[in-house]
Amino acid sequence: MRATEDFYTKTGVHLARDVSIPMGKKLAGVGGGHATAAGLSAPGQTQDVLKICVEAVRDSLGPLQT
Repeated sequence: MRATEDFYTKTGVHLARDVSIPMGKKLAGVGGGHATAAGLSAPGQTQDVLKICVEAVRDSLGPLQT
């Protein structure tokens, strides 16, 4: 996963802390990384895992969503 510094500054969404690490735990895999670059290794279909990750980002955005 990649994000810009601008995205991180404006939203506070940390790709490792808020997305890849929790998703790794939830999906019986492993996640890690940094605020603007993170990775995830988990069993399952790519589309299904991606959908869960997008939902995690949406949840992290909270009231910033439009």
